[in-house]
Amino acid sequence: MAYISNSEYTRGVLSVLMASRKAGIPVLLWGSPGTGKTALIHALGELEKMQVKLLLGSTMDPTDLSGLPALKEVTDGEGSFRYNVTENTVPNWADDLIQQGNGILFADELNNSTPSMQSGLLSLLQGRHVGQHKLPEDVWILAASNEPEDAADGYELAPPLANRLLHIQWNPPVQDWFDGMLANWGDDVSPELAMERAKIVAFLKNYPNLVQNQPKSDADAGKAWASRRSWDNAAKVLSETPNNDTIRNMVLTGLVGEEAAQQFFKWERSLSLPPHEEVMANPTALDWSDMRADVALTILNRVVAFVSADNIKQSVDVFLAAKAGNKGDIASSLMVSFLHRSQEVGASIPALGPLIKDMGKLAVEAGVK
Repeated sequence: MAYISNSEYTRGVLSVLMASRKAGIPVLLWGSPGTGKTALIHALGELEKMQVKLLLGSTMDPTDLSGLPALKEVTDGEGSFRYNVTENTVPNWADDLIQQGNGILFADELNNSTPSMQSGLLSLLQGRHVGQHKLPEDVWILAASNEPEDAADGYELAPPLANRLLHIQWNPPVQDWFDGMLANWGDDVSPELAMERAKIVAFLKNYPNLVQNQPKSDADAGKAWASRRSWDNAAKVLSETPNNDTIRNMVLTGLVGEEAAQQFFKWERSLSLPPHEEVMANPTALDWSDMRADVALTILNRVVAFVSADNIKQSVDVFLAAKAGNKGDIASSLMVSFLHRSQEVGASIPALGPLIKDMGKLAVEAGVK
């Protein structure tokens, strides 16, 4: 299931995208690598139930746009051959969109398109022309590009091409990404992956400078460095990794870089988390009021990750104990994730009786409708 943030920023961007779609004006999202531009387009395709056809600027050549030239017979009114003409074939992506009648044409890495490719894009973006054919009006044309300083091998967009596009600076607040990570991007995932994502969010709330930490030099930027994308990739690999410090360090260093990895493991060792079984068995035994915020966040995230139909009552008790111990703000911030995860595992929240009232208060505080 696709996930798109419900923040004011993202709603504003979506409003512009929808307006441009109705007006038939193509849009170009500008943003740093790893900030979710491509993910947003694919999520839109999933939510709108439209296929996404990808054109990648770094690998495209002119025939990807116009098709290959081929001979076509011209006949007279009685079907007799008169002569041959040259007509371009229709590329597969265009044929699919024409046959479907709608869809999203997504030109990614647009500023990696060569000048000759940019010339070929002019008639496509403005007039929807693909050789001798035309894309249906209901095909939504979107594009994305890294910032010029992030694309060492890129090209400046030609003025005629740039002038045909509606340009949007894509820079979503980091809280949007935190919320998506905690919601597992709307997918049903393993408890181990949910927990790794939750720990990474708890860590980065303390070290926001490491969320997006692209090196300045081209040489260093060509190695591992921290971005929203690489942190999520790290969670995926760590969730499949044995509990071995050497292996975990190799994974994290190889995805987000040595500085971020060492800082994460130092923070992880400082948590001193109580065993999960003890928390679930007796949540009021913990001194929530004197607990570090990142420890409380990690404990509650662990509850979210491992909630099940069998332990739903104990899970709710942990949240209520945290609220009673002056950690209600943290509990509230996780209620959307908690309720989503509970539904995934088939937990029956309405069957909890007296706890519903307190759960409702937490849900209202978290903005759950």
